[in-house]
Amino acid sequence: MRTTLRPWIGSIVNLSLAVMEWIPGDLKTKTRFYIEEAQAIGEDALPGLGDTAALMAGMGVQLTIIVQGITGFSKAFPRDYKSIIGNAQHVIFMASNEPETYSFAAETAFGQTTKRRKKWFLPFLWTVRRWQEPVITPDKVRRYLESSRGNAIVMRNGKRSMFVKIAKSYEILPVWRRNPSVTHGETPARAWYRSIYYAGVKRKAQARAKAARRASQRRRYPSPT
Repeated sequence: MRTTLRPWIGSIVNLSLAVMEWIPGDLKTKTRFYIEEAQAIGEDALPGLGDTAALMAGMGVQLTIIVQGITGFSKAFPRDYKSIIGNAQHVIFMASNEPETYSFAAETAFGQTTKRRKKWFLPFLWTVRRWQEPVITPDKVRRYLESSRGNAIVMRNGKRSMFVKIAKSYEILPVWRRNPSVTHGETPARAWYRSIYYAGVKRKAQARAKAARRASQRRRYPSPT
């Protein structure tokens, strides 16, 4: 991707985004567009992505850019990475092993808070000491984003950032809404409940089919009166 395929991938992405720009007005049905491993493609293959990303929301496109860490992202898009992050509706930080990403999440997503403490001298006479300290330290971000914990930090545009739990579809969704995951499998308890549920569904289907056959026979051979 970094050598032979990079210009081809960049051309395909640029052409796809250009087509969305040519469509007048917003789209009722949104198009979700993913750019995975964006730092491997780079700014040379995707020129002007920062300007384009800011306009995609008004063109019916929900653009999602996936990178491994803030260091690789800033090197791949030295001119546009701040614009892309600044115009994003959400920036999600997940498990990472990069210290720069921890520092960036702590400083950008949460920033600093002002602490106040009264210093007493005489009754009814005091001064107030004020100082700045980070809301969360990079080390706390690292421990919170450990891959085994299944956590994430969501930085929201114009709103407070959130600590969230990652909802895994193969564990959270009901068995009738999600087939067993080929990659992750499923727990024995979930597999047991799946077998019980589909056995009940099968029995109900058989009962409905039997009732339908009986109704058809009664219509075909009505009982004598």
